[in-house]
Order: sequence, then structure tokens, then C-alpha cells
Amino acid sequence: MRRALQTAAPLAATHGLPIRIEDDLAEFDRDAPFYIPLEELRRSDDPRFLALLRGEFSGTDGDGTLQAFQARVVTAIEGLVKAHRGNRIALVCHAGVLLAYLSHILGISEVLFFRPEYTSIHRVLASSEGRREIATINEACHLSSVDDRVDSLRRS
Repeated sequence: MRRALQTAAPLAATHGLPIRIEDDLAEFDRDAPFYIPLEELRRSDDPRFLALLRGEFSGTDGDGTLQAFQARVVTAIEGLVKAHRGNRIALVCHAGVLLAYLSHILGISEVLFFRPEYTSIHRVLASSEGRREIATINEACHLSSVDDRVDSLRRS
């Protein structure tokens, strides 16, 4: 949660907006006594990571499934969209929350279907009629320098 707040702070300050914490957008491991990055769990073949790969989940949402977690996230985001109809909103969250919502929009049964970059940007367009369109996924060009992007364009 601390990292999400640190990520949101500059955007909120630039636009003079308050930061609100939405409990239902908390990550699936929110009740864990400590945080271990997924990369670390993967490197060590931790049983918790291997269980996630098998689709098993030991979260505290509803029946303890990724589907219950996804239902919580989708309900929360759709509530925010409805409450802010006609406006832009920025949600700063962790990968599980993001993937739960994107997989719902795409109709993908595998909730954790890819590994997003840290601090990447994902944009969803929401119509008042209920249509959802993914405009971008995993934007990360803001993470590289201008020189890196120019070099990349020259090579392509």
C-alpha cells in the first residue's frame, strides 16, 4: 500500500487532488503479515508462487479463490466508474488488482495472465452504456530516458 501511495502522490499533487484509499482495491495478499515481491517468490520456487501458477489461491476474499478476489475488484472499479461518470479517474494499484480487472474486460479465465511492468500505465475507456475498451496495456515508455527511446526507434 505504501508503494501505491508513493506512486499516486506526484499525480495528486500536480492536479491538486486528494488521494483516497479504496479498501476493495487492495491486493489479494493484503492480509499477509509481510510483503514478498513475486519476483523473489519466483526465483526461489516458493510454494506460494507455484500454487498461483497452478491457479490455486489462499487469499481471504469470499471463498478464497481468485474469482472471489476478481469479483471484489470488478465491483469496486465499476462503482468508481459509475460514481465519476463523465470524468477521468486514476487508480493506482498493484498487479493483481489490475490483472483482475483487465482479464474480466477481456473475458480471460486466467486472472494473472501476464506480468506488468512496475509503474506501468494501463488505460480503460468506460462508456455510460457499460462498454469497456482497453486503450493501452503496460505502457512503460515513461520509465526510460529520451535517449533510450530515440535509440530504440533508430534500431527499428
